[in-house]
Amino acid sequence: MSQDYGSLSDSRLTELVRGGDPQAFVELSSRYIGLLRNKAALFSGPSVPEPDDLLQEGFLGLYAAALGYIGTSSFGTYAGACVYNQMVTAVRSSNTAGNRALNQALPLTEAGDLPQR
Repeated sequence: MSQDYGSLSDSRLTELVRGGDPQAFVELSSRYIGLLRNKAALFSGPSVPEPDDLLQEGFLGLYAAALGYIGTSSFGTYAGACVYNQMVTAVRSSNTAGNRALNQALPLTEAGDLPQR
């Protein structure tokens, strides 16, 4: 029997995600992609991960929100906080000493003329 995920509440979708239903997370993702993009747009600068990387972190935050949601507030509010916190963690991690060399490296297309062999 096929379930109409679009008609389910966010709360019910989080229950299904916790039960291992991947389609429920697909539905939540489609509902909250705008939130993820808006949160990612809050971060900019040379030491910030690429927008696609931040969006991926946002999906991780949304998944964590689905797993941890207990229904005490609206899911959108809870998910927004989880997504933002996940992105902040990613930005902070990208600025650690271990990642500094990668963050300051130039792509080959910007490195100038490389010697030809």
